[in-house]
Amino acid sequence: MLTEMAKMSRDDGLVLQIHPGSWRNHSPAVFRRFGRDKGFDIPIRTDYVTALRPLLDCVGLERDLTIILFTLDETSY
Repeated sequence: MLTEMAKMSRDDGLVLQIHPGSWRNHSPAVFRRFGRDKGFDIPIRTDYVTALRPLLDCVGLERDLTIILFTLDETSY
């Protein structure tokens, strides 16, 4: 699915932003009260290299594709 989103971003001239390594909606109390996407995201470890290889093998060298990866985990910079 992510590869298809990358192809659509390329075709539409958009930038694909990927925010891996984030445990979303970590607080059950805040989630119950306010719903999703209200903060309380915390960083978790992730393997960027292995996970992104299929995507990059397929479209990683496309001249018209821009991908931005960003994480909450500053130790992985």
